[in-house]
Amino acid sequence: MRLIAKRPILYGNKQYERGDRLPAFKAAYCQALVEAGSAVWEDEEITLPDKAPKAVPLTAPAGVAGLATPAAGCEPDLVGRVPSPKAQGAVKQKGKRAPKSKR
Repeated sequence: MRLIAKRPILYGNKQYERGDRLPAFKAAYCQALVEAGSAVWEDEEITLPDKAPKAVPLTAPAGVAGLATPAAGCEPDLVGRVPSPKAQGAVKQKGKRAPKSKR
């Protein structure tokens, strides 16, 4: 059995929120919380799902692509990340090495 908070409780310089497990080492304290409706006794059954869901890693690109006018002047500055070469309109160039000669 464990004592679970039904509402926020401050005890022993620690703030317990709803659903947190409360310390149950003082019988009088536990009984007072249950009588006041601030906590309930709950069976300690742990049920695990058959198959745990897998996390999908997602990240946002850092910064914002675009132009911004700084507060000190009227020249536009780049903000955040640099746009991709495709967004910049870059054309793929051939390598500058001389081709290998066949012997």
